[in-house]
Formats: sequence, C-alpha cells, structure tokens
Amino acid sequence: MDSLESRKRQGGCMKFLGEYWALLIKMLLLTKRKRGQTIAEFLLAYIFLILLLAMRYLLDRSYYQARQMTAFRPYDSMLSNSTTANITYYYPYSVCTDTIVRTAVSNLALNVPGFPTSVQSISDPTLSSFSNSTLETIFAYVYFTNIDASCNTYTSIPDQVQYTLRMQENGLTYYRAQQVKLSESDYFWKRSPEDYCQDNKTAINYTTQFLGVQYFIDLSIIEYTTSISQSISSIYMYHFGCPEVYLDQLHSGFNFFVPLFYSIIYVVTFILNVGYIVEERANKTKEYLRIFGLRTWVNNLVWVTRSMFIFFILTCISTGLSKVPLKGSSSAWNSASKAVFNYTHWTVLWTVLFVYSIQVSTFAVLFGQFFKRSNISFRIFVVNLN
Repeated sequence: MDSLESRKRQGGCMKFLGEYWALLIKMLLLTKRKRGQTIAEFLLAYIFLILLLAMRYLLDRSYYQARQMTAFRPYDSMLSNSTTANITYYYPYSVCTDTIVRTAVSNLALNVPGFPTSVQSISDPTLSSFSNSTLETIFAYVYFTNIDASCNTYTSIPDQVQYTLRMQENGLTYYRAQQVKLSESDYFWKRSPEDYCQDNKTAINYTTQFLGVQYFIDLSIIEYTTSISQSISSIYMYHFGCPEVYLDQLHSGFNFFVPLFYSIIYVVTFILNVGYIVEERANKTKEYLRIFGLRTWVNNLVWVTRSMFIFFILTCISTGLSKVPLKGSSSAWNSASKAVFNYTHWTVLWTVLFVYSIQVSTFAVLFGQFFKRSNISFRIFVVNLN
C-alpha cells in the first residue's frame, strides 16, 4: 500500500515537471520571437535606475561634525543694541525692584559696550495703555510677580523671587517663532533633531540678548538679598553640544522619488507579463493547453518564473548600484560621499526588493485574469496609475 502511494506521488511529481518544462519552453520561444519587447523590458528598467542614480548624484549630502562650544560667560555673546529700543522698564515700582533693576543695568553697561542705561517703572503691567511709539522703546521689560510696592528693604523680599523678562523681537534678535514650532512632517521625514541642533538661527535672540540680561538680573537679586558682592566673571555656562549629522537632500526634500523610481523599475516587467497573459486569453491558448492535458496553474507558475528571473537580476543589480558611494557633486567643504541607501545593509535592501518582486509577479498573474484583450488591460492599468 505504501509503495503504491509512493508511486502515485512520484508519478504526480514527474507529471508536474513534464508540464512545467513544456510550458517553460513555450514561454522561452515566445520571448525569443519578441526580442524587441524583451530588450526594451530590460532597457526601460535600467534607464529609470540610471535616472535614480543621476538624481542621487545631483542632490548633495552634507556632513556636519559634532559641535561643542567652549565654556562662555552669559554676556560674552551679547550684541550691542542697534534698534530704537533703549529703555528698560519694570513693574511694580518699589525700593527693592528699583534697586535690583538699576544695579543690573549698571553692570550690563559696564560689561557690554553700548548697552542702554535708561530705566523706568510703569504703572500698567499689561502694557495695554502704551502707545506704539512707547512700545518701540522697550528694550527689556521686567515684571516681578511676587514683589509688591511695599517692599523697601531686602528683608521684605520673599525667599524665591519670581519675575518674567520680555524683550523685543526685531532686528538681529528676532525669535523667528514661525521656525521654532516644527511640523511633524519636518522632523519625521525631512530634518532630523540633530540637524536642528546644528542650526542656531532660532536661538540667536536668547544667546545674544536675553541670556545676558537674565544673568545680570539674577546676580543683582542675589547681591541685594544677601548683601554679598558677586563676581560677575566667575560664572561660566557650558553648551550641551550637538552630535554629528548628515544632511541629505535626497532623503529630506525628495525622499518620495526613491520608492517612486523603484516602483517604475519593476512595473515595466509587470506590464509586459500582464500583456502576455491577456494575449493568451485572447488567443484561447489556455483552452488548447487543457486539450493537451496541461494545467492552467502550471502555466501561471511559468509566467511567475519568467518575471522572477528578470526581477532576480534586476534586484541584484539595483541593490549593488544603490550601495555604490558617489563622490559629492558640490564643492562645499562639508560635501560627503553618498549612495541611494547610505545606512541600510545590502542584505536588508535585497530582501525587501526580492519580496516586492514576488508580490509584483503574482499580482501580474492575478491582474491578467480579469481581461480578455491586452489593449483594454493596459489602458485600465495606466488610468489606475494616474
């Protein structure tokens, strides 16, 4: 009984191999007769691959090394005031607040050339009663939130002094608020956090104006409450540093082109395979094959084999060329070598493309079953792409 089952399985396997071999020869003869289409099938795929490599060459990739600023005093980078703002306002008026602000402004004038020395208290903390011309004169506005007008000596000051500091946002000290709030599409797909760390445009107001004023106000508060003279030059700040980063134009602003080109590279063989399958249906080839005992699913497997043979070669070449480092096309000092995929290991890339080729091959067989005329199937496919 077991030997009988074994002979049946062996006979079924030999039958499958015979059908597969016969249909494979039929497919090879058909491919040989249509040499022009076969050559065009290869050429079109590699033309789009070359276009992708050309785009990779034209779009530059820049390298920014890790940056660590040396220790600096908070007022070292302060710029001289070049705007019409020249008065430091504060609220509320009291002996305590007046002494703190004037001491801070005096120390700033001694250490920062050109710093405006005018100090004035205001009666409205919201600034709503000020005219536009008065608002333009505000260089800094200090609002003490937990010190009232009755404070006359340092003993009346609370343990923790709370205040807000507001400054103008024009000229060199413009905050660029529209660039500070980042959209998800920017930091997910276009620019990395390391890239934003290297860019200091949005922090220029903080480092060149705000930080120094805040530092001297803090020292003035400490000096007033403790009656201990503070050493202005003894405090240093340390930059947290930025890691190295590669800024790649292809994978930031034009990242959608990479999957688009790869889809087009594989779709050429897909279209031709669908055309061959639909042409067989139009010529009633499958009916003739059934007459000779050749099963339809074996014929479909042969078409999958044809496309997979082409896709296997295409996948290997695409993987190899995508990992080839190209020399930077820019003359900039930080231009770096680049490849289509700089960090992806070639085995991962090859596996993804190979699995994708299996999907495209099987889908071509499925797609071809819905049509009986090749020109109709091609038109519908083009419409779906658009």
